[in-house]
Amino acid sequence: MHQQAGQYASKPHNLVAVPVTEFPMLLTSKEFGNPMAFLADFFEKRSLRRWKQWLHLFTTAALSNGSVAEEMDATHIFIFIQYLKKLVYAASRLLALQEG
Repeated sequence: MHQQAGQYASKPHNLVAVPVTEFPMLLTSKEFGNPMAFLADFFEKRSLRRWKQWLHLFTTAALSNGSVAEEMDATHIFIFIQYLKKLVYAASRLLALQEG
């Protein structure tokens, strides 16, 4: 049975090609094309108050002999780290888009 190339491939919607110079890239193609989409997701995931509480816990742990793992669940630590990394990428991308 002969299949045509791309016969089963679906066309991606709202995707932007990410230049190789931007790798590694934590943002999805959609978020890269529209970083504001990630920012909306960031504040839907957790409230600003929660992000601030988590940042305070990390800062306190960094300046003490304690560990943030004593204060936070491992899942929340992972979410916090991943989303903060993506926040930096999204902010950088927003600046790049504004500069043209």
